[in-house]
Amino acid sequence: MKGIALPMNYLVIIIIGIVVLVAVSVMFMGFFAEGQEDLKLEEELSKKCNLFVISGGCDIGGDPDDFSISDSSFQNINTLTDLCAQRGILSKADCKDKCCGK
Repeated sequence: MKGIALPMNYLVIIIIGIVVLVAVSVMFMGFFAEGQEDLKLEEELSKKCNLFVISGGCDIGGDPDDFSISDSSFQNINTLTDLCAQRGILSKADCKDKCCGK
């Protein structure tokens, strides 16, 4: 009983193709998973900024640290300032400016 008789060149090309296919699929899986988390975080920040503005947080005395987030699905995020820090906005003033559209 004889198996498939493929020349060595074909086997090498098939193996390289499989390795490249697996590498590309792993790269895209990781890329999309990371992007999905960023989208969720941006959506959460947008929602909380809207609540901050509606509740009068853009007034002179409004402080993002005083605006607590109790229903956040992200760990270690308790205030609007924490949520801004996750998006790379580190100061309270910048966080307030982002939410208030300045």
